[in-house]
Amino acid sequence: MRQPKKSRAKFWARFGPALAVFVLAIVLQSRGSGTIKALAPIDVLTAGVTAAFLKLTGMPVQQEAAVLSHPAGFSYEIYYKCTGLILVLFLSAALLALPGRWGSRIKNVIFGAVFVLTLNFMRLTGLFYIGVRCPRAFDLFHGILFEVAMLGFVLGFWLLSLRRAGSRPAPFY
Repeated sequence: MRQPKKSRAKFWARFGPALAVFVLAIVLQSRGSGTIKALAPIDVLTAGVTAAFLKLTGMPVQQEAAVLSHPAGFSYEIYYKCTGLILVLFLSAALLALPGRWGSRIKNVIFGAVFVLTLNFMRLTGLFYIGVRCPRAFDLFHGILFEVAMLGFVLGFWLLSLRRAGSRPAPFY
């Protein structure tokens, strides 16, 4: 049985932009040097904002391009996967695919992007503190705990948006 044209058009109007944003996120996941070079200004901007947050908390920090350093010797480099951009794109794709009015979907995308980027700056600031004060724990927090927390927050935000859109996810059985 074929769907009516209006129903198919409505589906593609919602799914098409979500798919495009999702594909963009996948492209950014690649490790191609072109991607890395193109996103370098975002890396430097992210490092600058993180350095500003660290200075506000009283933490001494030096920034050189996308590298943040502490006088005691700890440093880390922020590159495009650390900026939160990929998570923002994945969340945006998921939010654009939700049912509802375009205005409400766009508001969710904007609010979700601000939410993810704010959490990411908190993560980067926390990682710097951990690297300075307890360097042995840095890899655990960087590679596992904060990654899981960020994904959990993104999933929670999407589920909340799904509920507000009036849909429910399929049961898990």
